[in-house]
Amino acid sequence: MQAPPSMVHSSTSVKDSFSRNAVDLVRRILEYPSGDRLGATVKLSGEGITLPDLTVLALCAHEQASTYNIISRNCYWFVYAMIDGLRRLHQGVEMDGEFSWDKIPAWFKKEWKGEQLITGYNKGKSDLQDRIDELIHHTTYQELQRKYEKLQHDDQKIISQKDNRIRELEWQLSRRHNDASDSPRASKHRLGCSVMTPANKGQMRS
Repeated sequence: MQAPPSMVHSSTSVKDSFSRNAVDLVRRILEYPSGDRLGATVKLSGEGITLPDLTVLALCAHEQASTYNIISRNCYWFVYAMIDGLRRLHQGVEMDGEFSWDKIPAWFKKEWKGEQLITGYNKGKSDLQDRIDELIHHTTYQELQRKYEKLQHDDQKIISQKDNRIRELEWQLSRRHNDASDSPRASKHRLGCSVMTPANKGQMRS
């Protein structure tokens, strides 16, 4: 996950719960966060995580907090939640409570409840699988599947009929060509033909 290319400008000094001037801290940073700077890395176990599972984890993190502010829950809250969730799932470890990008910490650690994230993720993943199974075994889905298979069968049948017709026409053309070559008229024409040479031309004139 990468840091968003965001910059914060403000002339207002605001004190957060850690007695730290959050806005001025951001303004004093000479090198602002950029999109090509990694905030943290996560080593995934096994086959990793699928896109549907990652979506469920993101939804669970979003449910814990859907709004952000620079004082108590800044823009890195969501990233922290996702990384902590992935580490809990794949590494069996929790975040150590220290997390920052370019010296900007994530100010929400007292509010964070990683156990609830994993509980919600496991339930959401199970609900998603149940919903998928329900759709697969639904009467409408099965009917659509049968129609799709029938269309495939009909298409294959039409293609096979066209191929047979093409082979039949090719055979008929080949037979007509052979019949024309073997006819008596064609044979007589071949026997009676001659090649004109200069000598033959002279004899014909005399």
